[in-house]
Amino acid sequence: MIEITVLKTKVSVSPMFFMVLTAVLLLDKTGISGFAVLFSILHELGHLLALLSQKVYPISIKTDVFGIHISLPENLSTEKKCFVLVSGFAVNFILSLLFFAAGNKIFSYINLVIGI
Repeated sequence: MIEITVLKTKVSVSPMFFMVLTAVLLLDKTGISGFAVLFSILHELGHLLALLSQKVYPISIKTDVFGIHISLPENLSTEKKCFVLVSGFAVNFILSLLFFAAGNKIFSYINLVIGI
């Protein structure tokens, strides 16, 4: 496990995360999993940007074989927690609508599933 601190946030990166991610990307001949990973990262960035917009730093950001996890401070108000939680799937729902309007149903469905 590699650990660094960035802007008051402890960031832990598991090498196993990248091993599994690499295997999935190499085994997928369609390329769809790469876009699913990209849209998942955008989902997590939605949470992170919402948190930072409230001038609050996450306690930690960790990666493991199951994905990326952001730990919120315990003293965060209920309203701010709801805003942060909703922002992740809001990013995917907006992307889903944009891709649907552009006629790319595959990307639209991927974002819809990630958002749900």
